[in-house]
Amino acid sequence: MRFLLVSSFMLCATTMMSQNAVVNDSIYSPSVNNALRITASSQAIPWTKEVGLRYNMPIVAKLYKCATLFQPTGVLLGIFKDNKCWGYAGIGSSPVGPLMNVTMGYNTATATNFTYKVYVPSTDQIYEVVETVNFANGVPVGQINLPISLNLKFAISTSSNDVSKGTVSGTSGSFTSAQSVSLTATPTAGNRFIKWTTTSGVLVSRNANYNVTATDNLTLIAHFDEILASSVNDANATTSSLPATITDVTINSGGTLSINAPKEVYSLTVVPGAKINLTQPLTVVGDVTFKADQNNSFSANIGSGMTVSGTVRYVKTMNDDEWYFMSFPCNVTISEITQVGGPGLGNLGSDWFINYYDGESRIANLGVTSNWKNVNVATPTHLNTLTLEANKGYIFGLKTGVGTKDVAFVLDKALVAASESAVRSIPVVAYGNGAPVANNHKGWNLVGQPYLSRFKGANASGLTLISFPTAKGKTYHQDTKESFTSIDPFAAYFIQADATLETNGISFALAGRQLSASTVDNSQSDRVQINFSSPTGSDITNLILNNDQSVEYTIGQDLEKMLGLGTSQPQVYTNLNGINFAFNSLPINNVSNLSLGFYTQTAGSNVISVDATQAPELSQLILTDNKNNTSTDLLTSNYSFIAEAGTNNTRFSITAKRISTDNNSIESATNSPIIRTVGNLLTISNVHQIATVNVFDAMGRLVINKQMSGNSIEIPLSTAGVYNVQLLTREKNWSLKTIIK
Repeated sequence: MRFLLVSSFMLCATTMMSQNAVVNDSIYSPSVNNALRITASSQAIPWTKEVGLRYNMPIVAKLYKCATLFQPTGVLLGIFKDNKCWGYAGIGSSPVGPLMNVTMGYNTATATNFTYKVYVPSTDQIYEVVETVNFANGVPVGQINLPISLNLKFAISTSSNDVSKGTVSGTSGSFTSAQSVSLTATPTAGNRFIKWTTTSGVLVSRNANYNVTATDNLTLIAHFDEILASSVNDANATTSSLPATITDVTINSGGTLSINAPKEVYSLTVVPGAKINLTQPLTVVGDVTFKADQNNSFSANIGSGMTVSGTVRYVKTMNDDEWYFMSFPCNVTISEITQVGGPGLGNLGSDWFINYYDGESRIANLGVTSNWKNVNVATPTHLNTLTLEANKGYIFGLKTGVGTKDVAFVLDKALVAASESAVRSIPVVAYGNGAPVANNHKGWNLVGQPYLSRFKGANASGLTLISFPTAKGKTYHQDTKESFTSIDPFAAYFIQADATLETNGISFALAGRQLSASTVDNSQSDRVQINFSSPTGSDITNLILNNDQSVEYTIGQDLEKMLGLGTSQPQVYTNLNGINFAFNSLPINNVSNLSLGFYTQTAGSNVISVDATQAPELSQLILTDNKNNTSTDLLTSNYSFIAEAGTNNTRFSITAKRISTDNNSIESATNSPIIRTVGNLLTISNVHQIATVNVFDAMGRLVINKQMSGNSIEIPLSTAGVYNVQLLTREKNWSLKTIIK
């Protein structure tokens, strides 16, 4: 007997499937009581079946794609062996839903190694199927109430757009649902990988190493192109300064690139001393690198979003003889901190180090022991999840002997994805608030600033005084926030927080973003800056002369000197009640024999001087050298002296005197000059030798310079204000501060 391929189920007429889309030829099935004739479909068939076969076997199945029932219009299921089709059929309806029914034929009663294929006309895609078929004549595979399940698998293939510029490696072939496929695009010398696309040109990835999950048939093209580079050296370069083709862009030191129209580049590198200003979107195909060396930093003003397909990272040059104070505007995973172009950093805790400052422990030990704590890694697994907290300060160091390394920190791309368009705040803790300990131990926080641009300290609300590390990170430069006109991105510094600042946090206004340093803006009045210069450097301390202040240490008004020994950086400070002050706010009457201490690493000649331009009512600032039993008015001359190496807290004291608000005069009975003011007229008399008269305004600017050849002189001072009058002769100098009302 001759058997033909049929597309009907081997069922009684009462349960027969209706054929909505029949694809076999007109057939007759003697195995069904009622004859069923159906007409061939007019749709295109990709397969030609074998005919005139002796044996057949019915199959009832459901199709699944990624675990979801698959039944697109016109779908076909075919069975294959030896590159021949042994039967196919479409989807039909049944009492239990859409089913596939194929009657496959063969020339022997049994056979193995048949495979299924699925054709979808609407997308012109052919899929292989995970399951296989063994043939047995007349033995049904699946039933209408219990069909077999067939699962699609997916063909993934790759190619290069130009094999002379790059090749593709990795697995290709057929894959089951959700299987991961690893692909690698490798450029040849002088070329670079750009992107993976489909064959309609749809971008799927910018990563050369791409893991794709099999969810459909996929043909990918790896695109390569020649490496082109462009440099920006101009301080006023704009988008139009870049080539029309996309390139690797490096902004060199002194250069500023303003993105004033949307632009796409391969990669972007902003070196120390370089700046980028985004007022329009920038698309970066590859990586973005922001760099800082030991002396300089980049600055990036993100006024509009940056889309980065690769990695955003910060690279800091570090040397093994320095501690680096750093803070990050996002969380940083420690396991992603690496050495650039080197073998690696080694083991954290032995080859390189991260410390944080514990302001809470200081409340317990009152600074008697160190409050620097190690960031510890308990296990390698712990390292993979350990992060550095955003806007919290840390110090980094390298093991002695390893030299200089470029250290890279991977950043959250959200930092550049959106524009910096709102005030940013960071939290601080008022450690010890309410505790019965001295205020100089409370509230110490090591923090940063949240922008990628430099920041003007005056625009940080809640702060008053800041302590910045200097000279290898072993001591500090401490000043008012207004004096720090250009706080670098990623820089860390100390502040003291009280309860109010803990509640509100530190707010950084957008107006404070600085692409370059701004001018000094310091409105602090009655402030005297005492300068100390040694053979190895210089340092400052400050007196705030204000009768509204208390002798007690007050957070926000006073600031303890953060000291470090064994460093070449000298240090100077006033000492009161056992506290070394960087800022000492006192009533003027308490600046009487106030101890002035100093540290210098080497013996030699040193100089003490002052800047009193912000203390217009100060008439004298007397420095007493207890070793030599001499006194010097620092308002009129500097004091030079020889000192041994080390710390000395007893040699010097200072006394301040205010100017009287009445008209002033300096008179001496015998041959000394008489200096006085009457109204707006300065008169100098009783001068018996050639002399020079210098008059300085309250800002320390020389406004009058006169030579006296006679016994007296009259000088009109038409503008009201405070003046400092100097009379210089070969034998002696005199000084007077006077007020013109």
